[in-house]
Amino acid sequence: MRVIPGFARILILVLVAGVAPVALAENPMPNRTEAPADIIFSGGAIYSAEGTTPQAVAIRDGVIVYTGDEQGVAAFRGDETKAVVIGDGLLLPGFIDAHVHPVGVGLGLTIHCDVSGIGSASAILERVADCAAERQGQAWLVGRGWALGAFPQSKPTAAALDAVLPDGMAAFLTAEDGHNAWASSEALKRAGIDEHTADPVGGHIERLADSRPQGTLRERAMELVAAQLPEVTEAQQKAALVAALRQFNGYGITTVVDAGVDAARAAQYRQLHEQGALSARSLLALWIGPDWDGNMAQLESLYSVDDPLFRVAQIKLMLDGVMENQTAHLSFAYPGLHHHGTRFFEDESRLVRWATAFETMGYQLHFHTVGDAAISQGLRVLAASREARGAANHRPVFAHDYLVRPEDYDDLRDAGAYLQLTMLWDQQNDSMVHLNRPYLTDRQYADLMPAEQLIAAGLPVIGGSDAPVGQANPLASIQVAVTGEAVPYFDGGDVGVQKPMPGGRVGLESMLRAYTIDAARALDLDGLVGSIARGKRADLVLLARNPLTVSSDEIYGIPVRATLLDGRLVFGEFD
Repeated sequence: MRVIPGFARILILVLVAGVAPVALAENPMPNRTEAPADIIFSGGAIYSAEGTTPQAVAIRDGVIVYTGDEQGVAAFRGDETKAVVIGDGLLLPGFIDAHVHPVGVGLGLTIHCDVSGIGSASAILERVADCAAERQGQAWLVGRGWALGAFPQSKPTAAALDAVLPDGMAAFLTAEDGHNAWASSEALKRAGIDEHTADPVGGHIERLADSRPQGTLRERAMELVAAQLPEVTEAQQKAALVAALRQFNGYGITTVVDAGVDAARAAQYRQLHEQGALSARSLLALWIGPDWDGNMAQLESLYSVDDPLFRVAQIKLMLDGVMENQTAHLSFAYPGLHHHGTRFFEDESRLVRWATAFETMGYQLHFHTVGDAAISQGLRVLAASREARGAANHRPVFAHDYLVRPEDYDDLRDAGAYLQLTMLWDQQNDSMVHLNRPYLTDRQYADLMPAEQLIAAGLPVIGGSDAPVGQANPLASIQVAVTGEAVPYFDGGDVGVQKPMPGGRVGLESMLRAYTIDAARALDLDGLVGSIARGKRADLVLLARNPLTVSSDEIYGIPVRATLLDGRLVFGEFD
C-alpha cells in the first residue's frame, strides 16, 4: 500500500524541500532577530486566496516567512533584501494548470507546422504551403491546430492538402481539439488506408461516395497515420517540453498536470528535473487506455509523491470523445444520428477492477469526461472502488465536463470529486456554433461547461487549458468565464464577430480560486502551494495590473510582470 495520509504527505514534502515544517497559523509579531528575507513584496494589492488581505509578503530560501502589515515586515529587511513594489498590479499565488499537454505545445513552438488561430480554410492552406516550402526535400510535414469550424462539417479533404504540397511529401495535421486529423493522399497511402480499410475500434475514417478515404480521421483512426510519422527524437521532445514550460511561466503558471503520459515521457521529465531544467512543478497523469496490458507492477514502480517539484500520482482514463465530432458520450441521442456517442470502456467491470487497484496504490483518477453519460460512468466506477476498498476516493478529477447532470451532484460530492473546466471554450466561435449547437437544445447549449451552477451547488471547479487545444493563458479562460465574451482561442488569434455565450457567469474570485487554492487542493498540494501563507513555497505571479479593479473585459490583456517558482524568478523582472 502506497497511500500516504494527507498530513504526513505534506510533512514529507516540506522535509524534502529542505525547510523545517512551519505551522500555517497567523504570523507571530516579528522582531529584529529575524533573518533577512531574500525578497519583500509590498506597496500594492495582494490576493492571498486565504481570505486575508496582507499588505506585505517576505520570502526566504524559497519559502513565505511572513504575511502581514508593512510595520511587521520591517523586521525581515536586510542589506541584501530585494524590495519589490507591487504598485498598480496584483501579487497572487502562481497559477496551476490542472490539465495540459506541454510537449504538444512545445512541438508547435519548435519543429511542427503550427496553423492554430487561423480562421479560414484558404489561410490555413496558405500557411501549410509555407511550411512545406520551409521543409523542401523532407518526406513528411507534421502540424497541428487547424480550426474545426474552418471546414464544412469539420471535414478538410486530402485533395486540398495535395494541392499545396510538393510531389512526394506527405502531410498529417491534428486539429485544434486533438481528436481529429487531416491527412494528404500520400499520407493515407503510406498508412495503407484505402476503401477496404475498416474503421478501428474507437475511431472513424471519413469517406467519399465511393468509400475511398476523404482525408479526415476521427479519434483512434488518427493512429493509423500517426504510426507512420518520423520519430520525434528524445532530444526534440525534451526541448519541446522545456520550451512549453517557459511559455507557461510567461502566463504566470507555476504548476502543471501533464494529462496523459507514458513511462518514457515520465522518464524524460525525471531526467530534466534532475538537470534542474523544469521551470514549473510537474505532476504527471499516466495514460491508461482500454487496451492497456494490465502491468500493475510498472505502475507501482512509477508512482512517486516524495518530490515537491515532480510527481507521478495520477492515472488518466479517457471515458469518451468530444462533442465536435459527436463522440462525447451523452445521456441522450444526438439528434438525427440516433446514437449516444462513444464509450471507450465498454467493459465497465474491467474499468472498476483497474480503478480500484489504482486507488489502492494511491493514484488519483483523472477522467476525460466531455458528455454527461461519461461522468455518470466515472461516478459508478468511483462508487464501486469505494465499496471494494472500504475507503474514500482520492480526490478524483473529471476533466472538460461539457454537460453535467444535476442528478449526479450528490454522487460527485460523495466521491469528493473536482471538476476541471476550460472556460476558454465557452464562447461562440465557429467550432461551437457549427459543430456543437446543432445537437443541443437551447437549455443544453446554455448549460455547456456549467461552472456557475457547479460552484453554486458547492462543487469545486478547477482550471486547466488542455493546451494545445486552445491557448494556455489562465487569464483567457478567466475573462471568458466572467464575461461570456470571446477572447482569442489561440494567443495572437482573432475572435471575429461573436455574440456573447448564453448561460450564467462566474465570479472573478471563484475563477482565481480555480487556478490557485482549489486546484492545489485537487492535486493534494494545498499544504505546499496554492495560496500566500506563511510556511508555503513561494510560487507567485506578479501581474502588471489588478484584475480585481480593472474592467472585466480587460483581464485577458493584463501582462505578467514576474513569475516565481520556489522564490526563484522563472519569468520577467521586478524593475
